[in-house]
Amino acid sequence: TPARNHKASRCVFRVGPEHLVERFGDAAQAPTEPSCFAKMLPETPRWTKTRYCREHKAVIAGLDHFCTWLNVAIGRQNYPPFFTLAAAGCAQYALHVAATGFVLVACREALPTWVLVVDAVVLIAGLAILVAYAALFGFHAYLAVLGIGTYDWILDQRADPAPARTEMAPRGATNGARVANGNGHATDIVPAP
Repeated sequence: TPARNHKASRCVFRVGPEHLVERFGDAAQAPTEPSCFAKMLPETPRWTKTRYCREHKAVIAGLDHFCTWLNVAIGRQNYPPFFTLAAAGCAQYALHVAATGFVLVACREALPTWVLVVDAVVLIAGLAILVAYAALFGFHAYLAVLGIGTYDWILDQRADPAPARTEMAPRGATNGARVANGNGHATDIVPAP
């Protein structure tokens, strides 16, 4: 019923699809509400600074990024489960790759060719997913070591572009010749005195 206390409904599990959406859908889509996970993180500016999330139209403490795959903003309230998801995905697909690789190698003479082909395709797909999870987990572990979030890292990358490459002038280049440098612009070559 609409008049019941919404906070109390989160403490009791009810059966039925409308209750599942109410119980789990709202919690996954509400990174602004307090959670027990926020207590796991230190009281540093990285986790206490608030940012506006345009997808949720709300200010979120410790906003790291908006995850399009999970369709939720990742911030102070749900970062530990997100990081755990990335670590668990790495572990799951490492085990997947090991198991399918073992079947492919150890059972190659006992299984029909079509089963081995399917196993090889599953192995390649699992390896691709493992690489994606490992990149996600590795990137967020790297950010944890730096003590910054995804948005801060992106802003740092924009503020400090990579230095332009310097290239040697081609042999016989004369004064006024131009060569392309690393950032896509042409540079005048000035001969040495």
